[in-house]
Amino acid sequence: MPLAPNINTPIAPHVDIDVDISLLEHELARFAEATDRDLAAVLRQQAGLLGEDMMRATPPVGKFTGAKESWSAQRKIGRAAVGRDIDRMAGSFNELEMMSGTGRLATRMRKLVRRGDTNAIASILRASKVHPSASSWHILPADIESVHKLVRNTRGRVPQSADRNKRWLKARDKARLKRQAQARVFNLKAGWAGPVRRLGRNVPAMISRVLGTTTQGRLVDRADAPRDPHVDLINVVSYARQQIRQSLVSTVIRNRRGKVERQMAVAIDRQARRASRRLT
Repeated sequence: MPLAPNINTPIAPHVDIDVDISLLEHELARFAEATDRDLAAVLRQQAGLLGEDMMRATPPVGKFTGAKESWSAQRKIGRAAVGRDIDRMAGSFNELEMMSGTGRLATRMRKLVRRGDTNAIASILRASKVHPSASSWHILPADIESVHKLVRNTRGRVPQSADRNKRWLKARDKARLKRQAQARVFNLKAGWAGPVRRLGRNVPAMISRVLGTTTQGRLVDRADAPRDPHVDLINVVSYARQQIRQSLVSTVIRNRRGKVERQMAVAIDRQARRASRRLT
C-alpha cells in the first residue's frame, strides 16, 4: 500500500504528509473487506501507524535502518549530539589552562570570574595566545539561549566554524544551557504527537514529557470524503522542513507500504480459510 507523501512549501515551514489511497483503492477495499471494516477506518488506522513510523524515524536517530532503535537509545543519540554542539560554541572558564595554577594571571582570572567582570575577562582572552582564534572569542551574555539559536544552522545544528567565535561563560551557566538544549531533543518527534493521538495511537512517555514545550502538529481528516479521501499529518515545528528530508519520508512510506501489503495478504488468507471451512 503506497502512502504517498505530499510535502508542501507554505509560507510557514512545515512538513505535510498526505496519506492518499487513490493508487491503491482496489487493494484497500479488499483489505477492508477481509478485516470487516470500512474503507475510512482502514485509512485512519494506516495514517496513525504512519504517524508512529514518522515519529520513530524523525531525528534524532542513529543509522537509519527502519528506525529500530529504542526511544531511550534515540534520546541518548540526540543528547550526545546536542552536547557536542554546545561544547563547540561555548566553553566554561574552568576549561582554560590560564584558570589553573597559582600564577598571577590565574589568580586574577578567578577573581574576575567571581566578580562577573566580563569586560576584563574578554580583554584578557582576546589578548591571550591560548587559541589561534582567541582574538574573536566573546563572553557569553546572560541571554545564552538566544546566542545558541543564533549560531545554529538551518538544520538546527551548531557548525564546526562556531569554534572560531567561541563564547565563554561560567561552568554552571554552560551546564544549564546544555541541560536546557538536551531537554528539547525530542521536540521534532513530538511534532507528530497531535495527529497520532487523535488517530487513536499511543505516544511514548519520553515524547509526552516534552509536549508542553513544542507544537504538536495538526491532523486533517478527510477519510470520509466521497472523492479523494485522505488524511493529512502535519508537523509544524519551525525547523521540520530542514530536518525531515524527502528521502526519509519516502523510506518510511515504503516500509509502511510493505507492512500493509503483508497484513492484507494475511487477512485475505484468513478469509479464504474461513470460507473453506464453511464449505467442508
